[in-house]
Amino acid sequence: MVPKVTVIMAVYNGENYLRESVQSILDQTLRDLELIIVDDNSSDRTPDIINEYKEIDPRVSVLRNDKNLGPYRSSNKGIDMARASYIARQDADDISMPGRLNKQFNFLEQNKDYACAGSFYNLVDSDGNTKYKINLPIVDGEIRRWLKSVNPICHGSIMFRKDCARRVGFYPELYRYSQDYVFLYNLSKIFKLTNIPEFLYKLRSHPRSTSTFKKVEQWKAVFMIKKDLGLLESKDISFSKFISDELFRYGVFYYNMKMKKMALNSLLVGAFYKMLPFNIDLQKEKQLGICMVVGSYYPEISGSGLQCKTLIDSLQSKNLRFYIITTTRDSLLSNKDSDRLIFRIKLGRMNLLDKFKGTMDIFFTFLKLRKNIDMVHLHGFSRKTILIILLAKLFRKKIIQKMTSLGEDDPLSLNLKSFGKLNRFFFLKADLFISINPKMSEWFSDTVFPGNRLLTIPNGVDTDRFCPAKDLSEKMVLREKLNLPQDVYIILFVGFFSKEKAPDILFEAYKTIRQKADKDVYLLFVGSTRGDYFEIDNSLANIIKEEAKNLDVEKNIIFVEKTLEIEEYYRVSDIFVLPSLRVCLTRCLKLCLQVYLAFLLI
Repeated sequence: MVPKVTVIMAVYNGENYLRESVQSILDQTLRDLELIIVDDNSSDRTPDIINEYKEIDPRVSVLRNDKNLGPYRSSNKGIDMARASYIARQDADDISMPGRLNKQFNFLEQNKDYACAGSFYNLVDSDGNTKYKINLPIVDGEIRRWLKSVNPICHGSIMFRKDCARRVGFYPELYRYSQDYVFLYNLSKIFKLTNIPEFLYKLRSHPRSTSTFKKVEQWKAVFMIKKDLGLLESKDISFSKFISDELFRYGVFYYNMKMKKMALNSLLVGAFYKMLPFNIDLQKEKQLGICMVVGSYYPEISGSGLQCKTLIDSLQSKNLRFYIITTTRDSLLSNKDSDRLIFRIKLGRMNLLDKFKGTMDIFFTFLKLRKNIDMVHLHGFSRKTILIILLAKLFRKKIIQKMTSLGEDDPLSLNLKSFGKLNRFFFLKADLFISINPKMSEWFSDTVFPGNRLLTIPNGVDTDRFCPAKDLSEKMVLREKLNLPQDVYIILFVGFFSKEKAPDILFEAYKTIRQKADKDVYLLFVGSTRGDYFEIDNSLANIIKEEAKNLDVEKNIIFVEKTLEIEEYYRVSDIFVLPSLRVCLTRCLKLCLQVYLAFLLI
């Protein structure tokens, strides 16, 4: 009897994940299937595992190659042997969700004008933990447009009609890697394609996967494929430029698919490759050294420091080596963090002698690192930045300048500060600028030069981490855990106690609206109220505490000096307020806060 679906799995030395992958197919809700496993001349326990399944499940068939042919030639052999009119792919280290085949089969049965259906997927690590949820285009026309620049379909997740695949010649055997891109591109020229908008597949990323272990070979294959398909603007493009362009294209794709973390990753790595031309064959032997310069770094807490750490963590699987130069007032903090080196420049009382010592420490630290680093990434602009830029230019290191605050370290604002011309001179020595919002990009282009050296990468919020409590019950449980009152309104402030962050203005607004609410209102301040950093005004918290005591609302004002579980405070709060004074008018801000809070609470 002919099965409804044939699943093709090509495997080479896949003993680590093979059982889980095979079992995910045999456990499908669509039972009427055959699984053809093509053993590509494996030398580990793969043949034994395959034969075990063949013995216990008659739906499993096995082909073994006499020599290693690669995944696509092996897949073509499996397709030739397939009995069903629908072919599904499955990679030997990935996992299909139980309803995957049934949903794809039903779609193709009901939509005869479609040749192929993929699905959304989860990118998982070696242990099966989800790293990213990958959304993909659904509409055929959109998929066709994207196929001219990127591959918008997860190959392991596809199901296609065998007769349609035969018309385009199945997988082309001219290339060893990325034939799936050619196959899908050829299909799209004749037939309709789609992705089922459900997460039906888990794509595993691990050190031995082709996308990781054979990255160089994959880049070469994609380069040749796009040349042959006429998808490159110039056939004389260099490898280095091709890779950076390819990463930018994927960055744009991920951004359009609302996957901002992956978009940021691709754009930044693309920027690195764009500024650092290299021979692609040597990339696997050379590790790029990136020197991050930031005002403070974990475990000290600041916005720029946490962003710097997040960026490094997101790129840790790349062929990069990070060095962090940061300032601190805590001499006990460690200079070792995983596989990255942290050089903490101790700040004293910042008299003339302390400033000279700090300058010398930065100078000699950079000299020590100069042979190991290829690029300097500046998080913000300050006086120490000028010294770093000077040294980077002296030793011919590329510079990325990230602008962190509109009204603070954008070119227009820097020019208005003391030593403005000097600031602007060194600021403009960077090779690439990163803006965090469209307005900053507009100021940059209007006051400096057109944005050919500018990337706009907006700051974002990790909505998986920072999200409201699921329900009132969860909120109350968290409040009990954090020793916070239950049946009250809680207004949350997060940030340093500085004049710029304006916690005092929030307190003024609080005084106005607390009497209008239908129940008690608490003000929760999370952030440093005292410290040696110049941003912190050590008097602000004392002023607020004293006035709260005079108004007999002392118990309603809660201070949390430091926490590494900030997301829990967001979940227990009813309102979050960010009263920053940068490019804002104090009176306007105060009025907006009063009106906004009163509207929400009454």
